[in-house]
Amino acid sequence: MSKSMELDGTTGALSVSMDTGTPKPVTKPKTDRTFDPLSEYGSHAWCAAVLGKSTDWFRKNRETLEAEGFPRVCRIVGHTIKADVRAWITKRRQYSDVAAKDRRPPSQGNKERPEFF
Repeated sequence: MSKSMELDGTTGALSVSMDTGTPKPVTKPKTDRTFDPLSEYGSHAWCAAVLGKSTDWFRKNRETLEAEGFPRVCRIVGHTIKADVRAWITKRRQYSDVAAKDRRPPSQGNKERPEFF
């Protein structure tokens, strides 16, 4: 049985195929309860999924992310607070929802105008 792994260049998602040649998306681990909506804490796998990265990538780059303000693991629970991860992502956004609404619509200059034909 052969196994191959592919990394999607646009999304960074990892897919695995086994003999069938059909890529299968990586899903949450069956035993990871931090993916449950009731859980307020996220595992390494949850954090990686939220960032759109593999767990291996996340583990290798966690220190760099923390240097950029990514939340640290709670010493008591052993996981990361999900709300802190979401707040970190929101803080890093380049445009707020309000700023996006205030932006002018794209220029009409490139559209075909039938009155000129």
